[in-house]
Amino acid sequence: MTTNYRRRLLLPPFFYFATSTRSFSAPLKFQFRPQFSWTNNNSSTQRVGQFSNTNSGILSNCHRRFTTSISESSNDINNMSDDDKTSLPSIESSAVVGKTKWLELRTMTYKDQEGKERQWDYATRTTKQSVDKADAVIIIPLLQKKGTAGEEDLILDTLLVEQFRPPVRQPTLEFPAGLIDKDETPESAALRELKEETGYVGSTATVMPTTVSRIVCMSPGLADETVQVVLVHVDLDHPDNVNPQAQPDAGEHITVRRVSLKDGFQTMLDEESSPMAIQGLYLFAMGLEIGKKINKMKK
Repeated sequence: MTTNYRRRLLLPPFFYFATSTRSFSAPLKFQFRPQFSWTNNNSSTQRVGQFSNTNSGILSNCHRRFTTSISESSNDINNMSDDDKTSLPSIESSAVVGKTKWLELRTMTYKDQEGKERQWDYATRTTKQSVDKADAVIIIPLLQKKGTAGEEDLILDTLLVEQFRPPVRQPTLEFPAGLIDKDETPESAALRELKEETGYVGSTATVMPTTVSRIVCMSPGLADETVQVVLVHVDLDHPDNVNPQAQPDAGEHITVRRVSLKDGFQTMLDEESSPMAIQGLYLFAMGLEIGKKINKMKK
């Protein structure tokens, strides 16, 4: 059965934390990725929420115009005429090539925009629940301490986890993350994983009106893995956060690192002694630095 290409933009996770201004822009590449096409055209296309202007000046005003431009691009695709839609890629079949306990290697046959039949090899999780549900959450903890009387609460630091990753043969530095259990919301999964990996308790319902991104892709040339990014506020004055104790799963050996959001984030990642950073973390750090420079230019 032929399945139509879903007319929706599926972005890498940390595009939503890019800084955008009228005097700063960057080219983007939109490319068909067949492994994400087995989706219902009527399913939700939730947009990531915008950061509020309160609290940290570091995170305020980030990605506001960016998400607007992405939404407009998505609308352009959705509003194409029927004649234009016929040129969109379509999926013909997907077959399992190999399988282990946790992963499947599949070959997908599809027709490109010119109607030519092509094939694409990709990996998928055996635990994948639905193409309309993210596989996992990536958590950005915002460590917050109450300000003095008359002052705003301060967002000071974030939490990173260091652990050995066999495929890259070395330790990596990442935001806390984990799979979403069956019938679990991204918010619940984020709070659970944060507690397990770092020992800290948090909340997703404070300060910022929306803290969960839309579903985004991870490595679209290789796998159909998708995630949702969740901002979690961690109250450092909460009793449970005075001496947090991680509760990792069996086989997990995690080192928790508390890192300042104010100064030297990207510099720390560039140090020779620092573990390899995942792409999203490095882009987040780079976005903070770019944002600071642009804010200085505007003053």
